[in-house]
Amino acid sequence: MPISNPDTKSKIFNSLPKKVQSAIVAYAESAELSPDGVIIFAIAHFLELESIREHDSHSHTESTSILNDLPTSLQTEIENYAALYDMPPEFVVELAIAHFLDPDSITFDDCQTRLQRDRLELLRLEKHQRSATVAQRSAMLVP
Repeated sequence: MPISNPDTKSKIFNSLPKKVQSAIVAYAESAELSPDGVIIFAIAHFLELESIREHDSHSHTESTSILNDLPTSLQTEIENYAALYDMPPEFVVELAIAHFLDPDSITFDDCQTRLQRDRLELLRLEKHQRSATVAQRSAMLVP
């Protein structure tokens, strides 16, 4: 899953309750990822996606949807899940982030935001796998 610029904070991040923002930042700092990278990972993990195309485009419409900051392939997966379970796509995002932070929660209201070792290890593993993939691609480009 793509890791975005550490200084960038998406509409999704800005729409989150402060306690959830704090937890996302704590995970990001501990795993040396960006907050947006943690959010994208949480959503992809919830949707049980193997990966999101690394150079996937983002929507550049003037819509104010929080989904616009996500890769289009992830937006599509969110919309498919939302249609399947008859819920708004924004609720799928909340469900995914809340579930990542606290597997027993459904919404931010019942979400416990303490760092969980298993979630942190998943993020670190994702970062390690991503680095290995980038190194392999670079090695393939060198004659």
